[in-house]
Amino acid sequence: MSRLFQLPVELVEIIASFLPLEDLFNLRLTCRELSTKTFHYFTQEHFTIKQFFPSLYGLEALLAISKSRLRESLRTVVLGPHDSNTAIFPVTARDEEDRKQSLQDYLRYVNENRYMKRTGLDAIILQEAFANLPNCSTLEIRDYSLLTIEAGEWCDDIHPLSSYGQSQSSKVAAGWKSPKDTTAFTQFTRTFTLALHAAVTAKLPLESVIMDCEMSWGKNEIPLDLPSPRWFNPSDCSLEKLLHLQLYIAWSANLRNPGWVGIVDSIVQFFILAPNINRLGLNLAYRRSASSFLIRLADTLDFRNITTLDLIWICTDQDSIINAFAKLSPKISCLKLCGFKVNDGNIRDIFKFIGDKMQLKKISGQWFCQGHSRIAFKSPGSKNGSGLSDRFHYEGPDIMNFMNDLISSIVMVDGDWIGWQRRKHWPLSLQILV
Repeated sequence: MSRLFQLPVELVEIIASFLPLEDLFNLRLTCRELSTKTFHYFTQEHFTIKQFFPSLYGLEALLAISKSRLRESLRTVVLGPHDSNTAIFPVTARDEEDRKQSLQDYLRYVNENRYMKRTGLDAIILQEAFANLPNCSTLEIRDYSLLTIEAGEWCDDIHPLSSYGQSQSSKVAAGWKSPKDTTAFTQFTRTFTLALHAAVTAKLPLESVIMDCEMSWGKNEIPLDLPSPRWFNPSDCSLEKLLHLQLYIAWSANLRNPGWVGIVDSIVQFFILAPNINRLGLNLAYRRSASSFLIRLADTLDFRNITTLDLIWICTDQDSIINAFAKLSPKISCLKLCGFKVNDGNIRDIFKFIGDKMQLKKISGQWFCQGHSRIAFKSPGSKNGSGLSDRFHYEGPDIMNFMNDLISSIVMVDGDWIGWQRRKHWPLSLQILV
C-alpha cells in the first residue's frame, strides 16, 4: 500500500480506471491521499451527469451537492421521474408494526411534497442550487415512468441513472401506472417551467434544454410557459449558448383553441432570449392538428437558425404535413421522425415530397402508421417478410434516391402482427443504402 501512495496522480488514475465502481469507492475510502489522487478521475467519469427525483428530499440532495466540491464536475442535471401523490403505496411489510411504519413514511413523504409545491419551496431550492453550478450546461426534465413498454426498446438517449431522492419513494413511483392521470403530466410541465426559469435566473450557461415524456397520450392541464423578455432582459441573459431545445407540447385544449396562440408566442419569445438554437424537438403527443401547429409556428418563428428538426408522436394528414414541410424545407437539413401517423393520405407521397423538395443531408425515422396499418421496410433481397425493420437512417448527398428506395421497400402490415414480429424477429435498425 505504501508504494501506491508514492505513485504520481496520473498512474493512480490509470489504476482506478480498471476498477469496478464499488472497488473504486472502497479505494477512495482507505485514506485521504488516495481519495485526493482519484478525485478528478472519479468526478469526470461518474459525476458529470446526475439525476434527481423532483421531491423535497431529491431537490435538497441537489442543493447539498451544489454546495460541495463536486459542483465543478456536474454538467448535466436530470429531473425525473415524476411521482403522483394519489399513487397506491404497495406495502410489503412483514408484520402489522412494519405496515404502520411504512404507511406513516408514505404519508409524511406525500405531505412534505404537497407543502413544497404549495409554498413554491421547490422553485427556491432549484434557483439556489443552479446558482452554485457554474459548469452545468444541460438541463433535462424526463419521465418514462408511465411507459407500458420498455423505453429502451426504441429510445436510445435515456440516461440509465437512479435518481437522488428516489430511495425513499421509489415504491410510490412504481405503484403509479395509470396513463389517465393528467395531474402527473401537469406536474411534469410544472417542474420543467420552474427548473428552466430557475436556470435562466441563475444564468446557467445552458447549451441543451430537453423536456421529454414518452407517453404519447398524456395531456397537460396547463399550457407550456417558457421564459420570455417580459421577465428577462435579452442583453443580460445567459442563453446565447443554447443550441438544442426539445419540448413536450400536450396541452389538453384542442389545438384550434385560441389559447394555443399563446404557446406559439411563448416559443417565439423564448427564441429572442436564445437566438442561436439550431436544433428543435417537438413532441406533440399525437394531437390531430399537429401539422396546423407546425404551420403556425413556422409562419411566426421563421425557424431562423434551426437546421435540425425532431418531430415526435405526430398525427396528421398528407396535405397538412406536406404544407408544413414546404414552409420548413428552406431551413432544415436534418429531419428525425418518430411515431409518425397519417390518418388521411398516403405516406409514400409524403416521403416522395421529402426526397424531391427538401434539401436534407440527414434523415431518420421510426414507428410509422398509415390509417390502421403499421409500416415496415424491407431490407434489400429479403423474402417472405423477413428482414423487416420499423426504422431507417440515412446520411449522405443523395436523399432523393434513398427516399425512392425507401418507398419501394414499404410493407403495410397489421398492427398486432408487427408488434409480435418486431419483438421476435426484427433487427433493431436497418440502414438502406443507395
